Amino acid sequence: HHHEYYEQKDYERPGMRLPRLGSWLEKRDLFRRAEWVSQTNEDRLRLAKRDHPEVADSSWRMLPNYPPAEWGSAKSENQTKRGQTKHELPLRLVYIGAASFEDTHIREIVEWAAQFPESVILHICGYNVAEEVWQWLENKDFANVTYDSSGYSYDQLPEILRGFDIGLVLYKGNTTNFIYNVPNKVFEYLRCGLEVWYPGEMVSMHNFAGSSGATLRELQFKDLSDLEPGHLLSSSSKPVDATEYTAERAFSMLFEQFDMKSRSRPL
Repeated sequence: HHHEYYEQKDYERPGMRLPRLGSWLEKRDLFRRAEWVSQTNEDRLRLAKRDHPEVADSSWRMLPNYPPAEWGSAKSENQTKRGQTKHELPLRLVYIGAASFEDTHIREIVEWAAQFPESVILHICGYNVAEEVWQWLENKDFANVTYDSSGYSYDQLPEILRGFDIGLVLYKGNTTNFIYNVPNKVFEYLRCGLEVWYPGEMVSMHNFAGSSGATLRELQFKDLSDLEPGHLLSSSSKPVDATEYTAERAFSMLFEQFDMKSRSRPL
């Protein structure tokens, strides 16, 4: 299973020595006899098939990274109070995940939120965040922007997320991997009842938004100057089917294949 998508040029970057070795071994020893090779979404799967014609077409699978089914009980407070029809001010935004000034719109969303201290609350946390981002946030000390550099354990996230209205995805799309990415956090946000905002550079996010029926809003994070919080209150939010976006459902096909292989094995 491939959690990321790398082009050949990506393996030549500094710090990619071990992934480069792993890719070489996959091609040499695994791909030609693999019965299962998976990617996280349809766009990445299409690219992987193009890159590896040696893999039998019947071996390719899509295996999304979804949260556990039990997360569906952690609906946001706003959904419970207002029936999932409309946000109210202040909008409560959360960003959980990796962040740097080079690869994400973290500066843009923080500076936008800081303009509206009475209308927007923003919280940021994550383990893989560039130190310069934390230092910048500490120096600026925006009244309505909080952050937690220690992060949270995975099991804490449902309880944390239910206190927010909007889950943010901020990748700039600097690489093919980010352009064709529907991050894990999207499904975690949705399972906990949040609306998702994402940048227009992320092609796979746009494709997912058009096909899923879930509540996602595409924004141009490169220029938020004309965006007023009041313009973002309306929501076409509707409950996400409890059977959708769960790890149990995503892995059922893999478990079925294991079961078929075990039943076909001679005693």
